[in-house]
Amino acid sequence: MAVPTKEDLEAAPDVLLEGSYCTAVEHFFKPESRDLIGRFLTSFVDSLIITPTELVHSAKYQKRLHDSGRVLMNAVDKIATMQARYKSESSAKRVKELHTLVSAASKKVWDDDKERPVPNMTPETFPAVI
Repeated sequence: MAVPTKEDLEAAPDVLLEGSYCTAVEHFFKPESRDLIGRFLTSFVDSLIITPTELVHSAKYQKRLHDSGRVLMNAVDKIATMQARYKSESSAKRVKELHTLVSAASKKVWDDDKERPVPNMTPETFPAVI
């Protein structure tokens, strides 16, 4: 389990931990959750030049995250540990819950992408896509 550093604790103030506490797949799409994702996956999203919103809605980017080694696992472990401390819960239990939710959220995005692929957007097609 990854231990949160002082910088991690500063990156996630209590108000953000409260608002980003996910108990259902839909919660990953909330602004507070995307904010926390961005704070703990900064290097990953910056390297792809994407936003946390694009990450949570894109099967392609989520696959790259899952294939990136321990990046996702470390972020989930740190976030879960901080959330568990904030709520006075078991860290191990929260880590397990969060990993289960992340897997379910990824499956939902992958399934949605198969059913309704995201169309290619160009400046000309943008108004029609939106």
